[in-house]
Amino acid sequence: MCVQDRVLINQWKDEVINGFRLSSQILANMNKKVRSKYGADGAATQADGVPGSQQQQQQQQLSLEKCGSEES
Repeated sequence: MCVQDRVLINQWKDEVINGFRLSSQILANMNKKVRSKYGADGAATQADGVPGSQQQQQQQQLSLEKCGSEES
């Protein structure tokens, strides 16, 4: 292996490592946004019907019961 090949391999390696670091930072920032929007456990009821955490379901049930009792 010649010196030029080693230089190219090292440059390629550095680019791959830098890309991995950047993508990790992007995912970490996205994770923070998701946690702030959906809560610490990241589970929330989605529009497509995916159930959220048990505590959130209980809170929703209580709010529905309150709305029902106010109407009657």
